[in-house]
Amino acid sequence: MKRMVQSSVSDLEAQTRELEQQIHKLERRGFHMTPTEQEQAIRLKKLRLVTKDRLASIR
Repeated sequence: MKRMVQSSVSDLEAQTRELEQQIHKLERRGFHMTPTEQEQAIRLKKLRLVTKDRLASIR
C-alpha cells in the first residue's frame, strides 16, 4: 500500500511540474496571448490547483 501511495505522489508531482511548464510557456507570450490561449492557461491553472490539492491530501 505504501508503495502505491509513493507512486501516486510521484505521479502527481510529475503532473504538477508538467502543468507548471505548460502554464509558463503560455504566459511567456504575455499580452500577445490569444483568447484561446488565455482560456487554456486558466484551465491549466485550475487543473494544477486540483492536482496540488490531491497531492496535499495524500501527504
